[in-house]
Order: sequence, then structure tokens, then C-alpha cells
Amino acid sequence: MIESTVINEYLDDAFPQPPLRPSDPYGLARVRLWTKREDTIHDAINTMTASILFRAELLQKPPEERKKRYEKIPDLAKRAKWAEIMEHGVASRFVDEALAHFAKLFRDMEKALADGPWLTSTQFALADIGLISFFYRLEMLECAGLWRDHFPRVSGWFERCKARESFKVAILDHIPPPAFDSYRTHSSPLRVEVEARFREALGRS
Repeated sequence: MIESTVINEYLDDAFPQPPLRPSDPYGLARVRLWTKREDTIHDAINTMTASILFRAELLQKPPEERKKRYEKIPDLAKRAKWAEIMEHGVASRFVDEALAHFAKLFRDMEKALADGPWLTSTQFALADIGLISFFYRLEMLECAGLWRDHFPRVSGWFERCKARESFKVAILDHIPPPAFDSYRTHSSPLRVEVEARFREALGRS
């Protein structure tokens, strides 16, 4: 069984109590729209991780080793993207594209959360679950200001997600402590620049 969205739906079918999808057709369709949306976020998250974390680690290696890393990527478009991100870091055009993607997502979430504490109103559902790990990756990359400074409902939503017992069990317990130091070391020097580029993305969108 692969693909997180499919896995989540399978688990909700296999262990239906408590239900994580509405029973009415309209509510179920709303959840599906969000989970479909979540499948489009992976690339933007990968872009931010590569430009902030992986780039710093890879640039410490000799040029020939970096070249070998690129050549291992079979997809030529992805190889070119990786090389461009490694060269330009958070100044990459791919980072601008990712930040524009986040700006649209956060705006849509802010609007949806006007109707209740969760994305599909009062029920914590797969619509929320599918986004939590992405938000926490951004928080570890010190990008939480992207929503905290501009989208109060989104900020409240994520704090509610983190307050759930399942957040610790499903996410925190699986992150080795040294990872936090690594993320902090590489992310802190870039936080101001990333936030400035995000404000530009907000202005364009």
C-alpha cells in the first residue's frame, strides 16, 4: 500500500471509529477536494527542503561528489531543477514558485476556516490530517512565519493540530533529536530572506 492519501483512506475504512470523513455526500466531497489538493503540495515542500537543508549539506561535499548526486536523478527535468536549486538556493525561481503555491494554499485555508475549527468545519478529518506533516516540515525549516504573520486562522488551526495527542505519536516520536539541530542550523540564517520572498509572492498572487 503506497501513497499517503490512499493509505489514510484505507485506514479510515479499516478502522472506522472514530470516522475521519463525513457520511454525507457533500461533506465527503469537500474532504476529497482537500486531499486532492494535498497531493499537489509535495513538490513545493521538497523545493523548500532542498534549498534550505539539502543544499547546505551538499555544498560541503567535493564538486565531483555533488555531480554524482545529480547524475543519480533519472528524470532529466528533476535533475535540472535540483542543480538549479543547488546553485541558487532560496533565490531559485523554483522557490518563488513554491512560495506562490503556499500563498494560494494559505489563503484558501484561511477562507475555509472561517466556518469552523477544521477545514471541513467542525469535524477533524482527513482533510486536516493530510496537511499536518507538511506544515511541521515548514516549521522545522523555520518557515512558520509564512502563515503566522499573515493568516491567523491557519495559525490557530495548526496549533490545534499540534495539541492533539496523535501529533506526538504520529510525528514527533519519529524525528531523531539531532534532526532538530540540523534543521535549525541551516534554516535560521535564511529565515528573513524566505519571509521577504514570501511577502513578494503574496503581493503577486
